Amino acid sequence: MKDLIKLLFGKIKNGNGFKIKFTDKDLAGIKCYKIKELKASIQEKKNNIEIPEVRGIYFVGQVDKAKSLPVLEKSSMPKSKARAKWYGKDVLERVLKESQDKRILYIGKTDAKKGLKERISAYIRYINKANKVTGAHNGGRSIWQLKGADALDFCWIPMEKITDDPGIKAEDIEKALIGAYWELYRNYPFANRRL
Repeated sequence: MKDLIKLLFGKIKNGNGFKIKFTDKDLAGIKCYKIKELKASIQEKKNNIEIPEVRGIYFVGQVDKAKSLPVLEKSSMPKSKARAKWYGKDVLERVLKESQDKRILYIGKTDAKKGLKERISAYIRYINKANKVTGAHNGGRSIWQLKGADALDFCWIPMEKITDDPGIKAEDIEKALIGAYWELYRNYPFANRRL
């Protein structure tokens, strides 16, 4: 996944009018954890993983070789009172099949006050320990419908590693990265698609 992140940043470095300072050293310093490790830290309040309270970009995917990702039936997912409902298995299987690269499944951003910590926590808490939908992070819906989602990797980059320009929002970088992904594959990351 890191090689694809590097490629995407390389594509936006030379365009979009951004002053990007992201280097190979910064790439090596990207924090990546398995979702199951983040769940243990956040839901069980172990707090053994430090997630910064700063603006940033995050990725969900597979750091190592991309593996097959079976989709769970909608009926096997927890009941949700949220307005967002689970997708049909056939819909997600089609989207996965159309995805040429399964290393990056989702590109997200946060410009929130508590930054990456707040947004990643919302993502991880989407389904809590009691197997109930509690969160409001729609990008997580399709990820949680993948069998073995806990084994996926969650990586983040603080905005200070990306640019020195405080006027550039994480939202701008996210849009540019998704656009660069589109240029490469002529589709969007799996969980960034509007279904």
